[in-house]
Amino acid sequence: MNWFAISATISAISAVISAIGILVNAIVSKRLANMNRQTTLDVNSENRQTTLEINKINRDLSEQLHQLALSRAKREQLLSIWKEMIVISRISSEDPNPEEVRIALNLLNLVAKCAELELVDPKDLQEMFGRVFVDIYNDIYAISKPITIGNTTKPGRDYLADTPRLKAWYDKWA
Repeated sequence: MNWFAISATISAISAVISAIGILVNAIVSKRLANMNRQTTLDVNSENRQTTLEINKINRDLSEQLHQLALSRAKREQLLSIWKEMIVISRISSEDPNPEEVRIALNLLNLVAKCAELELVDPKDLQEMFGRVFVDIYNDIYAISKPITIGNTTKPGRDYLADTPRLKAWYDKWA
């Protein structure tokens, strides 16, 4: 056999082996790249899911904090109304003091507006002030002779009629 032919055959086999090695390397690289890409997609998907879960927890917590702050603000409103309601006295229909009637009307309006706007829970207002609200409303309604508040002179029921919300809450709480 010719050494030249053997050498050429070995070179050809070596080239084929090198080509096979390059192809195997390319195939393995491609598979690794695909695996890496899939792993990255899986991780990104998990990160997105985790981020969504964290965002939901943050939203829920923010809503709870908001409700807590709102509840506290409502309680503070209730306390300021309470301070006014405990000092209000019954009004005499025979000899009403116009200043007491004015204060009582303003206070009834405040309670009714707080209930209407739900600044304070209407059930809490009714529980705490409903009876006083109804009693004072009845006292003012019973004033039949005209009294002067500011520049206006009229009977108590007419002052009450000026604000329909008072009658609406009176009807609910009476």
